[in-house]
Amino acid sequence: MQGWLEPIGPEEPRVYWIRRGIVFVVLLAVVAGVVWLFGRPKAVTATPAPVTPSAASTPSPSTVSPSPTPTPSESPSKDAEPSSSAEPSESSAAEPVEGSASVEPTATESGSSGCPPRSLRLRVEGPATVSQDDASVDFHIVVTTTEQSCELDLADSSAALAITSGSDQIWRTSDCPEWHPSGVLELVADEESGFNVSWPVKRARGCELTDEVLGVGTYVATASVGQVSGRLVMQVRY
Repeated sequence: MQGWLEPIGPEEPRVYWIRRGIVFVVLLAVVAGVVWLFGRPKAVTATPAPVTPSAASTPSPSTVSPSPTPTPSESPSKDAEPSSSAEPSESSAAEPVEGSASVEPTATESGSSGCPPRSLRLRVEGPATVSQDDASVDFHIVVTTTEQSCELDLADSSAALAITSGSDQIWRTSDCPEWHPSGVLELVADEESGFNVSWPVKRARGCELTDEVLGVGTYVATASVGQVSGRLVMQVRY
């Protein structure tokens, strides 16, 4: 033991202590290396097992209880009284509102208006036979309407009468302004009214009448107002 505690030799004691320290350090390093090499734990890889849900974790249909149905609130108390603000004041109901104007019926509302052409019905009255020597033939155009009441201005409505024979135009009131029907008819629903037109039993060229004697045959007198028309078939003879 004296050799470990008090180094013996020709060298100084410090040299022996340094040598001992180096040996001790080397020994510790060797021990530590052995421990690290053989004593470290090995890594273990584990495969997780599939998780099966337990029957307890799945809620049973019988365990789920529906939420309670809300009970409707009771009707308002009979003691509740309506608010006094809902009642209109007598002064506001009795007094008229300033700036309001009374509505007066217009002329079209209080009186009759123009007759729509679609409401009219026409019929031509006249002789069934006409002689070539007659100075003129008078036709009466009967007009009725389905309107309650209306006015028919013959000039503004382009009322006209035309004499034809097949496709041959013989005479028309629209050929000359002097022959145009004129006047205003006051019509009432389902009541007959009318106007007269005179034909000189001649062929016309504008406002001029020819001296040509009309041929014997069938002629048609057609009265019209807009798209509405009526006609009379007649015979011209010697």
